[in-house]
Amino acid sequence: MQPDKAATGRGSLQDTLNQWSLELLKCCNCSGEVARHEQAALRCGSCGTSYPICNGVPMMLPADTFLDSAQVIADAAGGLDREQIAVALASANRYWLRDPALRGEFSQIISRYGSFFPAVSNAAANTGPALETVAEYFAARFGPGQSAFRSIRIRNNSAQAFGSEGAQPFFISYFLYDATGAVVQEGPRSPLPIDLEPGMELTVPILISAPHQPGTYRIRIMMVHEYVRWYEECPLLEGPLVVDAAPRFADQVEQVPHQGFFDFEQDLAYCGETLNLAARLVRERLAADRPLRILEVACGSDPQAMRHYQPGTQVMAMDLCYPQVQIASLQFARGKNIPVGDYQFLSGDLGRAPIKAGSFDIVVISAALHHFADVTKALGWMRDLTQPGGCVVLLREPSKVCHDDPTYIAELKAGFNEQQFELDEYEVMYARAGLVPAHHKVHFECSYKAVLFRA
Repeated sequence: MQPDKAATGRGSLQDTLNQWSLELLKCCNCSGEVARHEQAALRCGSCGTSYPICNGVPMMLPADTFLDSAQVIADAAGGLDREQIAVALASANRYWLRDPALRGEFSQIISRYGSFFPAVSNAAANTGPALETVAEYFAARFGPGQSAFRSIRIRNNSAQAFGSEGAQPFFISYFLYDATGAVVQEGPRSPLPIDLEPGMELTVPILISAPHQPGTYRIRIMMVHEYVRWYEECPLLEGPLVVDAAPRFADQVEQVPHQGFFDFEQDLAYCGETLNLAARLVRERLAADRPLRILEVACGSDPQAMRHYQPGTQVMAMDLCYPQVQIASLQFARGKNIPVGDYQFLSGDLGRAPIKAGSFDIVVISAALHHFADVTKALGWMRDLTQPGGCVVLLREPSKVCHDDPTYIAELKAGFNEQQFELDEYEVMYARAGLVPAHHKVHFECSYKAVLFRA
């Protein structure tokens, strides 16, 4: 990919790409070494892939994950000038129409040229089971009579949409069986938060009500078409459910007292306390006389590792959204409380991160882990980017399920991958990712923070 001339001109901060951060990068196509190629690009020495640098931020995404829309439109429209098309497309985001009814005239410009782009469909292939589980973190232990949510991510492989509205709605429910195989309980109905369209994946919070009698049961979770049938041919989860009075993972997590309302600024201050603790614990383990290197993934425009910058650290902040990290880079270059030489923004995908394994002492994620389709995989990717003795830090992750929260529903309908988890589910995630908590707390009954080391 060639760099945009328009994006690397006046106001560009490409010269602030720090040498220490460059040494940690790798080509996300072949894992080769990358180096400065020209003023506004990096290039892989092995495969030749070029990565643009705009406003001091490299975009290091695998070549098969994006298209240059300016090039596509320029070619399809008869060989127009790519740079002129790039300027035209940039104006769609630069100028914001005040009237909401007209705003799509600018913001939907790419969709108007949709026929120029390769067809991409989310439709199911109609092979295999109609429904399948693609991720779950089923914590099997419950207290006697306890009711709690467990989330299962479901893919719809059929040509049919499933929804919980109408005269014959679809729900998720279960049967519990005793040691003899006899049914001892039919579970409550848990609605789908939004319709599950063909080819779509959706994480559904499922309410589980444990029996009052201690013992080991077997649970079978399925889709049920109310008044029609159970989807017994494609169970979503089968396994043990243990009822006992022993302490659970959630009982070990400190619930910090509060004043009865959520204080956003105070919660950010708690993030700073957690990061300071993580740095102290890592320094004790490493005993290294050098700056700690911190990576924040899915950083957005206000990385917590930069907001709570500690002298003696070097911070890299990575996010998939290239425009957002460019704006953040410009903001931090204008008076934020962190030296220019101690931070670097980067656009990249955690699942195919352009970063060498074991490069960082601390890897941080804030209010974003629950957006990953498979949380266990995301934790494993983060773990692999830490060196031995380093840690993974979670900030502001959900610790309770509010399945009918209007904001949660609205964001799902808008296309965001929203998920909610209960504390006991984190124990399963950690075990599968090879991590153990050295510290964890919940603030305001909903904001979970943890410092995790390798098991």
